[in-house]
Amino acid sequence: MVSNSAESGGDTEDLIKRLEREWETGLSKHDISVIERLVADDFVGVSSTGRIGDKLTLLYDAKRDKNVYKTATARQLTVHTFGSKVAVVFGLTKETGTTANGRPFDRTYRFTDTWMLRDGKWQCIAAHAAVAGKR
Repeated sequence: MVSNSAESGGDTEDLIKRLEREWETGLSKHDISVIERLVADDFVGVSSTGRIGDKLTLLYDAKRDKNVYKTATARQLTVHTFGSKVAVVFGLTKETGTTANGRPFDRTYRFTDTWMLRDGKWQCIAAHAAVAGKR
């Protein structure tokens, strides 16, 4: 587990990248404690299907996700900081595995996440995901 504390050492860009990777790994392992820790209570996001949701939506979706993930990686992460308390991440997530019905999936999403340092901890306050086109 990566500490999301500002006092954990290293620069902001590296810390945010580590948190993004932990979030993706946590989702693939159905570990909702990652969402509880890394996502702000007042989070708002737009899913790859265009649905608007909040932290409770993320928790609900993670709890009912029955997919089995073979791989789940966050990559091509670019972090832009705005002052010392806001960071915006652009990245690509690739997930492969099988659905609860045994059907294989191979999905790629582009995403933008906004992180804010509050009370000494980095949390995601907003996110947007879109299905990435095939190259």
